[in-house]
Amino acid sequence: MKTEIRIINYVDDILLLHQNKEYLKKMTQRVMDTLKYFRFAMNTEMSETEPNQIIIFLGWEWNLANATVRTKPKKRLLLLRDLYYMRRWIKTETEIAIKQTAKLIRKLNYLRLKSQEATLLLNIVDHQKAKAARLRGQNTTMTMNKTAIPDINWWIAKFRANIPAQLIQISPQMTMTTDAAPSRWGSTLDKELEMIAMAHGTW
Repeated sequence: MKTEIRIINYVDDILLLHQNKEYLKKMTQRVMDTLKYFRFAMNTEMSETEPNQIIIFLGWEWNLANATVRTKPKKRLLLLRDLYYMRRWIKTETEIAIKQTAKLIRKLNYLRLKSQEATLLLNIVDHQKAKAARLRGQNTTMTMNKTAIPDINWWIAKFRANIPAQLIQISPQMTMTTDAAPSRWGSTLDKELEMIAMAHGTW
C-alpha cells in the first residue's frame, strides 16, 4: 500500500503523520484494515485513531503543531521522586541497591532525545554503579559518592523546568570559536564558513 503519509514505527508502535486531517483519518483506517487483513492484533484501548496534534508516542508527549516533545506529566513526577530519593540517600550515605541505581540510570537514559548532555550527566553515577557491581556483585548494595550530587541536581532542574525539546534542529547563523593558552587567547566569528571578525590578546 503506497500512500503520502509518513509512517514512524518502533517495534509495534506506529505513528502516522500528514498535514491534511481528513486524509490522515482515511489512511489511518486503511492501515488498520491492512493490519487486520494480515492478522495483526491491535490494542484499541491503547491506540489513538483520531488525528490529533498532541499525542503520546514512545512515552513522550509530542506536539506536532510546533514540533516539540516533552516528558509525560506522570513520568516526569515519578522520575523526580526517584531523583529526590537518590539525592537524599547520597547525602545521608545510605546504602542503595545496585540494581535500583541501574534501574534509575535506564529510566534517565531515555531522555537522550530531549537533551544531548543527558548521557554525559549520567557518567559519574554509572561509573560508581559499575565499580560497585564489579567489586561486590549486582545483588548487593553500595554507597554513592557525593560527587554525583551536582549531576542529580542537574536532572532535577531539567525535570522541574520540563522545557519541550525542538524536534527540528535550527542551524546556527554564526559560529564563535575560542581558544586559550597560558599567555594568550583568541576568538573568531564565522558566518557561513567565512570569518567576519577576530579578536586576540594576552593575559
